[in-house]
Amino acid sequence: MENPTIYLKTATIDFSKFSEIEVSDIGEFCKICNSLGQASIKSTETKMIFIHDSFFIFLKDQFCFKILHKGFLSLQDFLSAVQIGLPNPESYYNKIAIEKGFNNANSYFDASQKGFVGLNLENLYNHSRFLQNLMVENNLDTSRIYNTKHLLDAISYELAMRLKYKNSTDFEHGVRQEFKDGTEYYAMIELGFKNQNDYREAKSSGLLDSNLFYEAKELGFTSKTQVEFYIWSKKYPEEIYRNYDELFLIHYIEKLLGKQSIKKIYDEYKKGFKAVNNTQYNSLKYSKKLFSESIYDLEELMDFLKTNEIAQHIGSYDSEGEYFEKKVSLQKYDRTIVLDASNIAYNSQNNAYSKNIILVTEYLEKQAFNRENIWIVADKSLQHKVKDKDIFQTLKQSKNFHEAPAKTEADEFIIKYAEQENALIITNDQLADHCTLNDWLKQHINRIRVPFMIINEKVQLRGNITHFI
Repeated sequence: MENPTIYLKTATIDFSKFSEIEVSDIGEFCKICNSLGQASIKSTETKMIFIHDSFFIFLKDQFCFKILHKGFLSLQDFLSAVQIGLPNPESYYNKIAIEKGFNNANSYFDASQKGFVGLNLENLYNHSRFLQNLMVENNLDTSRIYNTKHLLDAISYELAMRLKYKNSTDFEHGVRQEFKDGTEYYAMIELGFKNQNDYREAKSSGLLDSNLFYEAKELGFTSKTQVEFYIWSKKYPEEIYRNYDELFLIHYIEKLLGKQSIKKIYDEYKKGFKAVNNTQYNSLKYSKKLFSESIYDLEELMDFLKTNEIAQHIGSYDSEGEYFEKKVSLQKYDRTIVLDASNIAYNSQNNAYSKNIILVTEYLEKQAFNRENIWIVADKSLQHKVKDKDIFQTLKQSKNFHEAPAKTEADEFIIKYAEQENALIITNDQLADHCTLNDWLKQHINRIRVPFMIINEKVQLRGNITHFI
């Protein structure tokens, strides 16, 4: 057709109100459509063609002109197929697909749906050594591009599918940021990072929570040690320590091995805190609590070790005031952890696998968490979505597995468990919608939510999971 045409697959128009005229000749139907009609929009040169049931439909005056579309996607395709003697849509689209460098019509349609047809990546290809090298590394014949430019669409589509990108927009963004793997690109997006540089920096510093990462960055952290302390500090509510010197003392005694004299603890604490005031953790001065001193002598230190609930959890203070001994029981963690099963199963991918849930559970056990304290909470629909249904059925037999009722989001139960048990939540879902409705969650989300990644069956959690215990 000569004029621009908009094809509408759904419409609220009641076609029965028009006088129907079925046209069998495609050429004649195109002539009718090219004439001016009341169905034009934006300008009288733009036509609306309705794809309704088995017909292409054009409205003109009070008439509804119809022609069987026979599986063709547009009138122009239908007319072109008739003109070259390929009235069968499968034959026609296979011919078009092969001409454009695709294996068959199905791959061509898939590429078109995902935005790879007419993508015009020529400028990106010519200026991106990274994209050129990616194609070579994946054994794609790039020599064809120089002879026939439109083959770049097909080659880009094939590369994107190999790298597990979902569509052309994600592929282009991923290439511009030099991601070799779409899986990692989607992990970056899922975790809420703005670009690959931030994402790589966060991974190297062990800070996979984007909210904490950007908060820490704004505070001016410059070392991994600072970041680790900042993450660690988030696990304790501010109401259980007066100042950051007490928090630093808690940090120090958590690192103790076995028994140490009170005098030694005091000397090391004072020396460390003095250094902290000016260097290592000075960014924490921006906290609501001043980085001031509240423990001035041994008596105050001993009183703190005897009365502070965190210190009592970490270890035992000798009644005669000679030493502090870290509890051996800390080698096995009693903290409850709730797994967002659906989020973990998908692992920022298109498909869900029960095995991912098992990998995270096993990882936590290796980190010294009790199996009975690891709760798996899943949506009712997950059992129908996982690819490894046999593994899911085995998983369901576990007494730690909990399934939300049908038509109810598992998130609601996950958050309720976390609030009741002061539990950690393993999920990449930032739960932003729930934070607006739940004040407790809004206040504690950065302390209890632990993002994860699973790459080649290896689990990585934000920082060191023991920071949150």
